[in-house]
Parts: sequence; structure tokens; C-alpha cells
Amino acid sequence: MVASGFICIVDDDDSMRKALSRLARQLGIKVRGFASAEQFVSSGCAEQCDCVVTDLQMREMSGLDLITWLASNYPSIDVLMITGFATPEVETDALARGAIGVFAKPLDFNVFTAALKRATAQH
Repeated sequence: MVASGFICIVDDDDSMRKALSRLARQLGIKVRGFASAEQFVSSGCAEQCDCVVTDLQMREMSGLDLITWLASNYPSIDVLMITGFATPEVETDALARGAIGVFAKPLDFNVFTAALKRATAQH
């Protein structure tokens, strides 16, 4: 169990956001979920979180746009991107913008859990 850290999950898919939140809580990580990148940005939570998990495709501000915003405003926050549309180009773009990992849906929860543990342990 990690028993530390605070992450924010940004995903417009309610079931995915809830599943990832449960996973984080099982690991002892504090978590707060957001249904959109705009909701996350306006919340002020970026000042407190160690890691952001974001979906790629969302209605207005995309996950890539969120990664760019975080890199400009909070460069110490680790970002993990999840997507149902994983391509080499998407992965390259996300990593270039500042993500530390890109994970295709359906998630391999063992691989994703290891990345989440690393991201929260660094803070």
C-alpha cells in the first residue's frame, strides 16, 4: 500500500473516473475526480495534487490541452494519460507535452498501478 499522495482524475466517463478513484483509494492515495478539464482547472486543486490522471478525449479542453496547461503552470505535477485512441502519434505528443506515461484502454491495471505508485511516491 502506498498510503500517501493526492491525485486528481479528469475523465468525462463517469464509470472510468469512479473505477480509477476506487483503485487509488485501495492504494491509500487521496483522490478527487473531475468530469472535465475545465472543472479541474477552476477548482484550484492543481496546487495540492501530486499527479493528474487525464483522459485524452473530452468535450471541450482535451487531455493534451490539459497536459500543456499543467506543464506551463504546475510543471512539478506528474501526468498520466489514458485513452481509448492510443496511437504512436498520440503517445509521442502527450510525452512531448509533459506526460510521464500514456496508457491505452482497456487499462492493464497492474502496469497502471505501478505507474501511479511511482508518481505519488516521488512527492
